[in-house]
Amino acid sequence: MHRKHPQPKTYSWFIILSASLFFFYSHIELNIFNAINIPIRHAFHITATTSSALSSFTLLSTLIFIPFAGVLIDRYSPKKIIIYTLSFSIFGTLLLAINHYLLIAFFARFLCGIGSAFCFISILKIATYWFPQKKLGWVTGILVTIATCGGLVAQKPAAILIQQINWRNTLLVTAALGMLILLWIYHHVKDSPAETKPPSQLISNCTLSQLLTVYTNPSYWKKGLYTSSLNLPFWILGASWGIPYLVQTRHCTLSMAASITSLLYIGIMIGSPCFARFADAINNTKIPMILGSICTTLALGLIIYAHTNIPTLSLLFFMLGFSSGAQILTYSLVLNSAPQKIKASSTSVISFITLGGGFLSQIIFGTLLDLGKTMFHTNQYNNTCYLLALTILPICSFLSFIITLNIKHKNPTTPLSHSQNQSEHPPLY
Repeated sequence: MHRKHPQPKTYSWFIILSASLFFFYSHIELNIFNAINIPIRHAFHITATTSSALSSFTLLSTLIFIPFAGVLIDRYSPKKIIIYTLSFSIFGTLLLAINHYLLIAFFARFLCGIGSAFCFISILKIATYWFPQKKLGWVTGILVTIATCGGLVAQKPAAILIQQINWRNTLLVTAALGMLILLWIYHHVKDSPAETKPPSQLISNCTLSQLLTVYTNPSYWKKGLYTSSLNLPFWILGASWGIPYLVQTRHCTLSMAASITSLLYIGIMIGSPCFARFADAINNTKIPMILGSICTTLALGLIIYAHTNIPTLSLLFFMLGFSSGAQILTYSLVLNSAPQKIKASSTSVISFITLGGGFLSQIIFGTLLDLGKTMFHTNQYNNTCYLLALTILPICSFLSFIITLNIKHKNPTTPLSHSQNQSEHPPLY
């Protein structure tokens, strides 16, 4: 039985914003390891390599499930999938908070990543039922902004909580927040405004052979590698090692370090639409993508190798986030070139490669940290160890410059600032 709503537009926004809380929560889980990295290493007595592997297990889970998310959401109720996958994520956070065994901690982090594979595409599926096609670009832009706010919450607010109530209780608070969101979605979110299930306008069925064709397309892999290269600073400095790096080498307090890493997310929130508008204005994607690669490389070089004061370092983190915003242009290129029936699967390739890059980079980073500790005969991770490990970031951002020279840049048939907002799988910062 369905109620009549006197303000259908308002109610549509109520539905989609309620569902978007799942996206918000998933980004807290993706990024909170940055704040708990130091205390969790002490609690489990683990090295940087093991800590990075523990952090990356959330990405591994997302990486495994994301190619199949669209197929499952097409066949089953998006709301039910949200309820089930959010429950797995909450249970993973709760398990990590109360557990004292390392293997169970890995399993808990794996559970946390399941929701991230399904959250955005399930919410977008619901949006196609409540909004007309022409409104979906604006809706998607709002959803991505809400998700980025989740990444912000996982920085300084989480760090302040850890200082006040320790990391385990902070995770319990996070799990409690997830439970509140789960109950809210269960009671207020509906798949569609009518009994009859309307056809999806964005997320189409894709056969196994089409999926294989999409995932072996060299053009999509080039675009995915570009996006992954520019996104690595978020996986390393934003999601796992930024706060420990600033605390241990720049002698920042936990709260101050979290404030600095938060600027990465503020930067990309502003930079993404700016790069899209710039590409629209010159009707070209190549120049903005090249500028993004160059500016990202320069910002990383100054952060890692220059001896800067805290205000300058904060500005550089903002600039790094801003210039990394060029990565969204690859989604526009894919959306403007892929056949309509496989647009969702085509854009998922970009996310798959981006997540894969994050998974591998976190493990490589931790391994290099431990290698530096052994090579330089030190009892702790000092500045030299971090310099060795962080070198992978400017190298990869420079590779993004080389990659973009080998990407075909066609003049878009639709505005980039609009089409990038319609990506079924935006970067998971």
